[in-house]
Amino acid sequence: DVITKGNYLYAVSAGWRDLDSLEKIYAGAIYRYDLVNETSEFYTIEEIFPSDIYDIGDDFLAISHESTTIDKLGFTIFNYETLQSEFVDLSPYAISENERIVDIKRLDLNHLLLLTENQLIVYDIQQGTVTFQSKCDNTLGTAFHIWIT
Repeated sequence: DVITKGNYLYAVSAGWRDLDSLEKIYAGAIYRYDLVNETSEFYTIEEIFPSDIYDIGDDFLAISHESTTIDKLGFTIFNYETLQSEFVDLSPYAISENERIVDIKRLDLNHLLLLTENQLIVYDIQQGTVTFQSKCDNTLGTAFHIWIT
């Protein structure tokens, strides 16, 4: 996934390969490409194996992580103006092993709506807590996206 904000393009990077040793280097990073100056930079984030990137409004992006690889259910909030990031660990709220985040949307000024393979979670950004959690009925299949109108 790639997101464009202003004159910048953002993507996640799970690592790279050392060209001399061919060793895989795993790291969490956000790649930012300046569309005007044609320059690029990587910004390290706390947790490895980022997988998807979401625009959550204002100056923020959310990044989900490969939960099966890091043994945590969580996401990173990245402020692309200050270049600061914070990992939010939702593991205590997981209802199944290897649960993963499939979508993240901004619900209102202070809340994010997260969809996992098994549940819907509302996360309060200001308080840093889960304020709502509901198991999804999977009799019709697995939910994969949230629409907010």
